[in-house]
Amino acid sequence: MTHVVRGSLPRQRRDRATVGWVRRGVLLAAGLLLVAACNGGGGSGADTRTVLVDYSHDEIVTSMVDFFPDTVQVHPGDTVRFRQHWTGEAHNVTFGTSFNDALGRIRARLARPPRPQLEEIEPDLATLEPLPVILGGERGPFTVNQNGAQPCYLDRGLPPLDPSQPCPQRDQPLFTGRHSYYSSGFIPHEGDGANEFTIELAPDIEPGDYHFYCTLHGVGQSGTVVVVPDGEAIPGQSSLNRRAQEVVERNFAGPLRAALEGAEDGQIELAGKILRAPLAGIAIDSIRSWGGLAHQRHLEHRHGSVNQFVPENVRTTVGQKVTWTFTGRHTISFNVPDFFPIFTVADTGRVSMSEDAHRPVGFPGRPTGVPATENVDVDAGTWHGDGFRSSGLNWEAGDRFSLAFSRPGTYLMACLVHPAMVGRVEVRSG
Repeated sequence: MTHVVRGSLPRQRRDRATVGWVRRGVLLAAGLLLVAACNGGGGSGADTRTVLVDYSHDEIVTSMVDFFPDTVQVHPGDTVRFRQHWTGEAHNVTFGTSFNDALGRIRARLARPPRPQLEEIEPDLATLEPLPVILGGERGPFTVNQNGAQPCYLDRGLPPLDPSQPCPQRDQPLFTGRHSYYSSGFIPHEGDGANEFTIELAPDIEPGDYHFYCTLHGVGQSGTVVVVPDGEAIPGQSSLNRRAQEVVERNFAGPLRAALEGAEDGQIELAGKILRAPLAGIAIDSIRSWGGLAHQRHLEHRHGSVNQFVPENVRTTVGQKVTWTFTGRHTISFNVPDFFPIFTVADTGRVSMSEDAHRPVGFPGRPTGVPATENVDVDAGTWHGDGFRSSGLNWEAGDRFSLAFSRPGTYLMACLVHPAMVGRVEVRSG
C-alpha cells in the first residue's frame, strides 16, 4: 500500500478559478499564534517548542522558504516540533555533527551584511556539497534521490553516495546531538507524519548550538536549536510566535506585497530585466536564489515567491496568442485530473514524483540544451481545449510561453506544484 502526497486538490482549484480567488479570512498573526495551542508539556517537566517550515501569507499566495523562527532555545529532554505549511515546496530538516560547525559558520556570515563573497564561505560550502538532496542531481532536476528523500539517522559516517540507495531503516532515536547525520527525509503532505517532524532531545544532550537546514533549499533555509542548561530561562512559544511574525512581514510579506502591486500594474523588474504581464508567478531579487555562484543550491537566501498568475483572469479572442512570462519554476496546466498525486510514498519508504507533475504534457517544454542563463520563447501553437495539457516545470525566470485557443470559452488553469496557484483564460469569438 502507498499513500500519496498531492501538490493540490484540482477540483477545488477549478471551483476557485470559476468564482474568482477568495482570500482567506485568517490574520497572519492568528495563523502563527495557532501553534501555541498545539504545544503541550512533554511530561516530566519537559516543554515543546514549535518551528514553522515554510509559510503562505493570508493576503497573498506565497512560498516563504525558511524556518519561523530560525532559532529556538530549549532544555535537555524538551521536544522541538517542526510543522510544515504545505505550499507545494518539498522540505526536510537535517542535523549532523558531520557538518554542524561548517553550517554554523555559514549562518553567522549570512547574518552579517553584505552578502558574502564565495571565497569567504567556499570551504564550508564544500563540506555540505557531498550531502544528499531530496531532488535533483546528475539524473535530472526532478529526480527523487532516496538517500536524501527518506529518513536517515546515522551514529557515524554519511548517507550512501548512490542516490537510489536510502540509509538503513531504523526507528527515530532521541536527538543526542552526537549523530553524524540526522534527517527527517521528505516531510509528506498527507499520510503518516503529514506536515510534521518532531525531535525529542535526549536528557543528556550537551548544551550548545545544533544547526539544521533543508538539504533541497540550502543554507538559506537553515536554523539553530540552542540547548541551554536546565534551570536557565528560555523564551516561551508566544515570544517565538511574535518573532516569527516579525520576520515573515519584514523579510517576505512586505517585499512580496509590493512586488505583487507592481505586477498588477503590468510589469516587474527581475535580475535587471523588465518582465511584462501576464506572469506565471512573481519573484524579486531581494529574496530569490543567488546567481552566478558555485554551490547554487546552498545559496538561496530568504527564498520566497508569489505563487499567483498575474492577472489571474486573462481575456483574449480566438486565434490570439496569450504569452506568459515565467518568474521561476511553475507550470501552466489545463484540464488537471481530479486526482493528481505529486509525490507518492510507498510502505517501503520509497518516495517518487509523478512525471506528469514536471514534464510537458501535450505542449512543448523548455528546449533542452539551452543554458539557464539564456531565456527562451516557446510557441505552443493553437489548442482546441481537449485533454490534460501542461507546459512542464523546467522554466527559468524570463522564459516566455505562448498559446492560442481555437474555440471560445473559459479555460481553467493551474500550477501543478503550487496548490493555490489558479487562474483562467476567457476566450471570445472576436
